[in-house]
Amino acid sequence: MRENTGYCAILLCAGVGSRLRPLTDDRPKCLVPLGSTTMLALALGALERSEVVSRVVIVTGYRAEMVRAEAARSKLPVSFAHSDRYESTQNVVSLDVGLSERRAGEPWMKLDGDLIVDPAIVHALAGGAARVAVDTSAHVGAEEMKVLVDRGRITAFGKGLSPKRCAGESIGVEAFSGAGAERVAAAIRTAVQRGRSDLYYEDVYNDVLAEVAFEPLAVDARAWIEVDDLEDLSRAEALIASDPRFGSTPVQA
Repeated sequence: MRENTGYCAILLCAGVGSRLRPLTDDRPKCLVPLGSTTMLALALGALERSEVVSRVVIVTGYRAEMVRAEAARSKLPVSFAHSDRYESTQNVVSLDVGLSERRAGEPWMKLDGDLIVDPAIVHALAGGAARVAVDTSAHVGAEEMKVLVDRGRITAFGKGLSPKRCAGESIGVEAFSGAGAERVAAAIRTAVQRGRSDLYYEDVYNDVLAEVAFEPLAVDARAWIEVDDLEDLSRAEALIASDPRFGSTPVQA
């Protein structure tokens, strides 16, 4: 079993989830029911079971009070950071808000709040300067956040990259430590201070690829799912009902 490496996990839960309406008319996306659970409960469970996370910062926005109430069930220490501009800005702002709660020198990882992920992925991401979970098994199209890889290093992030040239899809979970953690956090802060609030956080990762070696961690399509719409929700319900990786067993090194 790997010793807890003390990561601060920043969980982005600010968005409205408009593509899941009417289910999100009265609740945030991360609290839409998935059988007897929710995306937020699954995310917090995965972080706990990964055994590399010591605390969680949840970035709230839409229906923040509901997120706070549900997160009280977490076995990990949880704090909150609120994004007032969640309806008018991209996720780089939410990440910057979350990073404002990071302690000096603390390794950190980021997860999207609509992501259901095998905790073994979180476990495997720990330890490098900058590691990115990349699904190398699935077909990627125009909407996916794609990556180019050369000699074991990510050389570009982007939705507009040619699918034929790409190694796969960045699924929405990354981990940073040491100098990598400092440089990426500083780049996010600088981008927001300069008014670049329309960017995805991956756009800012592109700014530091020459300085920080972003290492792709290959993951399988069956080990995660992003819930954007009702079709994704149905697939997620089937996944968590049938796959023991999303159960309660701790991850072993």
